[in-house]
Amino acid sequence: FGPIEPVQGCKWKGSGQLNASWEDVVATPIVINLTDDNADGLTDDKDFPEIAFLTYNYPNGCCNVPAVLRIVDGRCNDDQSMTTLASLNSPELTNDAGIAAGDLDGDGVPELALIHQGGPSGDDPGGRLSLFPLPGDGGLGEPVVVEVGVGLQSMASLDVNADGVPDFAIADSGANKLHIVLSDP
Repeated sequence: FGPIEPVQGCKWKGSGQLNASWEDVVATPIVINLTDDNADGLTDDKDFPEIAFLTYNYPNGCCNVPAVLRIVDGRCNDDQSMTTLASLNSPELTNDAGIAAGDLDGDGVPELALIHQGGPSGDDPGGRLSLFPLPGDGGLGEPVVVEVGVGLQSMASLDVNADGVPDFAIADSGANKLHIVLSDP
């Protein structure tokens, strides 16, 4: 086993998008299938994956600064660029918030979940989980917002109560707690 030499296959650029110059990333992106690319009526592992991540403008600071949620097609274009499917900055998002996904309503298309640590403007106390329905075309529906706690840091999607529907575990450093948000399809 020898050294690994990474090679850049493609690169996302914000050109023509909401806050186009915001291309810095600090939080871990997620890779998930959000669209039925092969037109078989299912959104599954036979489709091309999408990538969801938060971008920000580093000159504004490194942490807890405004961010834009990006969803891009996971395939590289011929010029090594990536196609942006959605860009969203509302509700107020911060660059170090957590992202997770899971099919909460059993329709075969996952919902996207983001935690809010609190807005940099001071007007947003944070402590919320926003669940975005995904219509299956790479876009986003209107979020459902759940109040959780004030020091949210990261989260994961898993089936906590073995009912076949993903739930969310959310770390809250402000209260030294782990919040479990059970899905109710």
